[in-house]
Amino acid sequence: MQQLLLGLATVLRVNVITAFIIVRIIHDQNIRKKLGQATRHEYLSQRSNRDRRVTANLGQATRRESLSQRSNRDRRVAANLDGGKENRITRWGT
Repeated sequence: MQQLLLGLATVLRVNVITAFIIVRIIHDQNIRKKLGQATRHEYLSQRSNRDRRVTANLGQATRRESLSQRSNRDRRVAANLDGGKENRITRWGT
């Protein structure tokens, strides 16, 4: 009985680890799709248009936005892309 429980616990542990890895891979693929690789149903021109929009959101200040506000927004966006580790980013590019 004890060996059966031990075997069951091992199988469950392996399944949880495998499920975590699969979820992580799917999450990374979704981020890559949003950032720039064309999906199957997306033409090259659509991809470049989407890339331009993403780039515009990442780096250009809007009319009513000062330079410091822009860099703060860039840090927030970068932190979200990095998995939500906003407080770890101290200066742009790190």
